[in-house]
Amino acid sequence: ISVYDSLESTSDKAKELAVKGASHGTSVVAVKQTGGRGRKDHSFFSPEGGIYLSIILDPGELTDTDSKAVTSFVGSAVINAINELTGIEPYIDGINDLYVDGKKICGILLESGSEYDSNTLQWIVAGIGINFDSDISKFPKDVKKRASSLFVSGKATISKNMLIAKIIENITDCQP
Repeated sequence: ISVYDSLESTSDKAKELAVKGASHGTSVVAVKQTGGRGRKDHSFFSPEGGIYLSIILDPGELTDTDSKAVTSFVGSAVINAINELTGIEPYIDGINDLYVDGKKICGILLESGSEYDSNTLQWIVAGIGINFDSDISKFPKDVKKRASSLFVSGKATISKNMLIAKIIENITDCQP
């Protein structure tokens, strides 16, 4: 696991490592991101208080590399980690967002690299952004309306490290 105080994007760093041959399960974590993003290049507000985690997946370690299957698998791994450690039961809405009580607490973005000539999938990066104990009142107005945090700022019942470790374990120990 590589941990940074601030990165533009944990997924960009993970993709850089994947291209250099980093192994399955290699993870990148940042306290905050300055250029977090979601699907279709939408920005993902990523201030301190969140968990910003990207995990490199080796397609050879997966039983199914279909994008919907992998996204569902990663979402389920995050849901199970949160539920096991906190008793909170997030649910998936759409293909890549997790919600609690009708408000988004997590976004998941999968990106991949392939060899052009052979069209061989070489790596997948699962980017996971969780509003852990984020101060939602400081979020941009448009985001504030639809976002929530797993915990009220400063009131977490578990540590970020516990949740990060459980998510990584769930993703690397069980494959779709």
